[in-house]
Amino acid sequence: MEAVFGALFIDGGLSASKSVILRLYSPYWEVPDRLSLKKDYKTCLQEKVQKEEKGLPKYTLNSTDGPAHKKVFFVFVELPDGQRFHGEERSLKKAEQKAAQVALEFLNQKE
Repeated sequence: MEAVFGALFIDGGLSASKSVILRLYSPYWEVPDRLSLKKDYKTCLQEKVQKEEKGLPKYTLNSTDGPAHKKVFFVFVELPDGQRFHGEERSLKKAEQKAAQVALEFLNQKE
């Protein structure tokens, strides 16, 4: 099967091979949300900001709290227009995602 998928990729590209693989195997597994084909909050925020404001969001680690095995990360995301949004979670990546989620929710409310 690996050779077939490789040939599909070479002949039709990523889209064609992904389509065939999903059609063949998706009935046999559940795709967790974090692995789904949906875009994450950081990606969605970046696309929205680039489209509307022609800049990039900037993520900054503000602080951490707690012992090493239970650390909480506090992150800000700043948009090109100066707006800042806060996220806190048990990992840096999750805190950045949370800040992006808060920013997106705010921006979507304005529309």
